[in-house]
Amino acid sequence: MGRRFLVICSFLVLVSAVKAESIKSLINIDSVSTGWFIGAKYRSFFNSSKFNSSNSNVVGGEVGVVLNRSFYIGVSGFAKTGSLRFDKNGESIGVGYGYGGLYIGKSFMHNSIIHPSVSLCTGYGGASEHYLFGANHVAGFFFIEPTVNVEVNISSKMMFISGITYRYADTSNFYYLSSGDLNGFSVNAGITFRIL
Repeated sequence: MGRRFLVICSFLVLVSAVKAESIKSLINIDSVSTGWFIGAKYRSFFNSSKFNSSNSNVVGGEVGVVLNRSFYIGVSGFAKTGSLRFDKNGESIGVGYGYGGLYIGKSFMHNSIIHPSVSLCTGYGGASEHYLFGANHVAGFFFIEPTVNVEVNISSKMMFISGITYRYADTSNFYYLSSGDLNGFSVNAGITFRIL
């Protein structure tokens, strides 16, 4: 009985939405153009001196809705690639991590070939500290990443993006990693496709 009621109500809402007349209002949402975007990015983070490598690379991207060709809202996710290790008490400890969450961004002067943009990604991630011959310690962390980019319109549907990101990660749940180990600046580059 409940399912029939839900189906009937959903059908009535859809029919009324299709047949709805234009309503005058203070904010005219009908004039907002909408579309989709999907992007792939590569980031190179500058590591603390603790690690065996001066930088660590992450790959990932974003997908979501674009409004008026300039405001982006969606989800984003990244994962570390390659090996990242440090020594602790004579033992070699490896680090792996991935993270994702809400993505929002804003392009300025988006009709110009070259234009600036800003974005913010925030959410949750997981990282592992693992001994070469021994146990793993896995912990979750909150993160926030503001980014400043320069975008180049390759076509009306494709952009090249390059910029600088700062990652803040709360590492209070880790045994050996500190905030200074996962926090820091990165350079990034990628391609975004807009489906408008």
